[in-house]
Amino acid sequence: VKPIAYVHNYRYFRKQFPIGCTRSSPFSAEDGNEESHRLLPVPNTIRNTLKQAISMLNDMPKVARAADVDKITKIIENLYRIGALPAYCTPEKIIGLDKDDLDWSQIAAYEFAELLTSVIKLFNREWPGTPTSNSDLPIFNLLKIDYNFTFIYETFYVLNKHLINTNGDEFTTIASVLAELVNDTQLLPVTFLHITREQAYLIDTFKSELHVLPAQPLEEFNANVSEFLQIIIALPNRAANKLGQQLPDAFVPKNYAHTLLKHLLFALNFIFKCEDTSYFSMEFVSRLLSRITTNLCNTEETDIVLQAFFKIMDEFAKVPKARQIIQGIFTLLDANATAKVGLALLLSNVDVYRLLGDAAVKSETWRFCFTQKLTVQRAPDAGPALCALVHYLAMNDLKLVQQVFMQLLGVWSKRTTLQRLTDKEYLRIGKLLLLTAKELYAEGKDRKSQHLDEIECKRYLHEILRFHLECTDVIQRHIGMKVVETIFNYVEDPKTKDEDRLRFEYDDVLKLPRGNLITELDVIANSYNKLQKDTALDAKIDISKLENLLEHFTTGTHGNENDISKGGLTNTDSSKTLAPINQQLQVVKNPESIMELDSDDDEEEEYKPYDMSNDTSIGAEKRPKFILDLLHTLSTKTDNYEVFEAAMSAAEHLIRTQLAQQDPSLALDLMRLFIPLEMQYYYEDFERTKFKCCVAVCVAVPGPSAEYLCREFHTDNSCYNANLRILMLQVLASAAKELSGITVEDEVTSEKASIPTPAKHPRKFHFENEHESRLIEAQRIIRQRLKEKTKRFHSQRKTLDSKAAKPNRFHTVAGTFFFSLVRGARTQQMLYVKPDRIAHDIDTLLLVNFLHTLTVFVLSAQNCPLLPAIAQEIFDLCAFVRFSAEARVRLATLELIGAILVTTPAYILMTQYGERVAEIQQWLDDFVKSPLFGGETSDECREIANQILHTCYKLFSTQETAVH
Repeated sequence: VKPIAYVHNYRYFRKQFPIGCTRSSPFSAEDGNEESHRLLPVPNTIRNTLKQAISMLNDMPKVARAADVDKITKIIENLYRIGALPAYCTPEKIIGLDKDDLDWSQIAAYEFAELLTSVIKLFNREWPGTPTSNSDLPIFNLLKIDYNFTFIYETFYVLNKHLINTNGDEFTTIASVLAELVNDTQLLPVTFLHITREQAYLIDTFKSELHVLPAQPLEEFNANVSEFLQIIIALPNRAANKLGQQLPDAFVPKNYAHTLLKHLLFALNFIFKCEDTSYFSMEFVSRLLSRITTNLCNTEETDIVLQAFFKIMDEFAKVPKARQIIQGIFTLLDANATAKVGLALLLSNVDVYRLLGDAAVKSETWRFCFTQKLTVQRAPDAGPALCALVHYLAMNDLKLVQQVFMQLLGVWSKRTTLQRLTDKEYLRIGKLLLLTAKELYAEGKDRKSQHLDEIECKRYLHEILRFHLECTDVIQRHIGMKVVETIFNYVEDPKTKDEDRLRFEYDDVLKLPRGNLITELDVIANSYNKLQKDTALDAKIDISKLENLLEHFTTGTHGNENDISKGGLTNTDSSKTLAPINQQLQVVKNPESIMELDSDDDEEEEYKPYDMSNDTSIGAEKRPKFILDLLHTLSTKTDNYEVFEAAMSAAEHLIRTQLAQQDPSLALDLMRLFIPLEMQYYYEDFERTKFKCCVAVCVAVPGPSAEYLCREFHTDNSCYNANLRILMLQVLASAAKELSGITVEDEVTSEKASIPTPAKHPRKFHFENEHESRLIEAQRIIRQRLKEKTKRFHSQRKTLDSKAAKPNRFHTVAGTFFFSLVRGARTQQMLYVKPDRIAHDIDTLLLVNFLHTLTVFVLSAQNCPLLPAIAQEIFDLCAFVRFSAEARVRLATLELIGAILVTTPAYILMTQYGERVAEIQQWLDDFVKSPLFGGETSDECREIANQILHTCYKLFSTQETAVH
């Protein structure tokens, strides 16, 4: 009977190209002669082909565009096409029914490892992506070659080496690739099968030599296995050290442990179905389970993932062949894992004896675990778990129960125990004493055959009772009284009358809150019943229960682990031909139904919906991955609107992530592209996206970009229209604010209004709600004044420390931004334009935006060493423009003057520009007068002029104070 049979799909073919041309020669499994098949060495032509491919990959400096990716893809596909790489593993190869003609292991540690190194060194932040991409699929297929353990070991070894030694952004991609390999539903299960199969074969081959000297092939294989095990167990820590808070969910220890346990479950399920399981050595499985439990599982008692795994193992163990394998695995666990595994087994509500067998008798480690750690040091608190512990010890050997009972009596018989143990620990030992005493003495057991010293036991009980009656702690006293009373009645002869037994009255205690402890002790003592071995071994497998457990475990929906399946990358296979996880562990009641093919009459299968969870959208597939491809796509006229839309949607991200590592000339090419760029097809928020891309270019390469924009702004009128020149100024201002870290309160709401209106949707008139705008402005002024007038009673140091200081990146390029803009040819044209010219309005609009941009530069350059030189230019510029006939120009000039007075240190203003400041103060005195007396006609200009005048008075008063 094979109640756990299932169909397991392995990689036979790969998408888009044929796999290696290795020929298989099947032989009869009944012969059992594996040594009769001799493998041929790998031909030199294959080695030379691999070396040529390695040389071509080494000649590539880096992957910078899609053409480079296509070149690498063609190299890898060509290796598959000509048969220079081995085929993927099949079930027949694992169990020895299928053999290859060539010994591919000869190239694993040499040509294959060099090929992997050549490919991985080309990884960058953008490439490779995911195996769902056709261009990246061959790379993942190369990394997932599972011909034997050596190939898989080299893959993880090379990736782990690059993960440790890489310091740039490439480690993010390497971590994502490793997460994809770990989440692959077949790679690690096949790896575990390879290891157990090859280890069993080597042990059987050198069994005649092992008792004399260790066999070198076996020692080398075990060394590689140990290193591989260390690599996969340490991956979460290594990834966390590199990625920090950006760690993918796949490498969160809880999720990672769940993934490894799923893979282990796949491998064990395959072994359970084999007719001869002696071909597999379970030593590695025990080591793997030990490391998962010790390094990845939670130390608390509520590790739901581990408990769910043990429940599945408990159902599998109801089959005799599977039970023998499972008991062997648990018996070989190391000492560090036994305590945690034993505690999880007790809390999992499983039959411990069915999973462990006689491990407490055969293994010193398990005996110490169940008689010391789980009884005295780390005993569970739950009553059912304590019952399971005593049941397991009784099924192994009743002497173990006696040992635990006498040991606990010895602990309780010491007066210092009452002082050291907490109430929780005290209650736990009391429960164990009741359960072990009932197992030993209750139900009329033959005490003579058990060699129990009742006199010694009663002596302990009398000492315990005396200590507890003298105890001042009421809770401990009542627990001790109840436990001693119950054990005395167990030890007494069953024929003893009730009036001759020890009885305490608890009527008054039961009315109090601590009376629940007495009730709890009665419940656990009455609920314990003896179990026989036959009950555990004769249980029948529950197919529906096993199916439910497998489905919940493989989909991550058991207990509180609903989000485990969401960790890291999606569990996809590169071939796209694998069944879902819950189908790979499908349990069928009739094994013969496996051989039935799909029928056209199956209505349920006929209307089965497509699985589109791993499909890639058309836009994502056409989206450029490299900035050079973005430049090429937007520079040429395309006939497909989806290409243009995908390029625009990915533009800002590509610029911010890749441009800083490219040549500065590429930034100028992008500026030449985006400034005059027009919509080839409709794209929502095109002007906003265009503006953000220009700002991203200017932030990534600030110096050359600012110099280029300033130079283009000052060109003659035949080059650009007014909208594009305003766009250049706004890009410069936004870049300066981002570089300096300036945050404006209403910047988010006003950012869209600062971007020119798209030409696709021109608006001739724009109406504003004057009342609403005035209300918003009034609210802003009130909030600002409240902020200024509010008294704060904490120290200034706390205020400064509350916000971490950041370097001002604008300081290094402040001169380039400011002087390149202010010293251009168009500056004079804007200043000296005649009012009667047709271009007067355009130049005035440009002048206002020009002054606003200079104001942003001044504010962004705070504490910059160039501020004195910038102040000189500002004073010279404002000496003329402040008398402009346009009110908006005068307002912008006043804002610029106010910015330079506030930003420049007072001692520099008064020592170097004292006369200029005095002149401005005198001008402002006349400026703020009423229009009836020759003052300013604009109310807004007079308001800001009053604020600047107040600043001037404050500067002179500060100077007078310093002089005196």
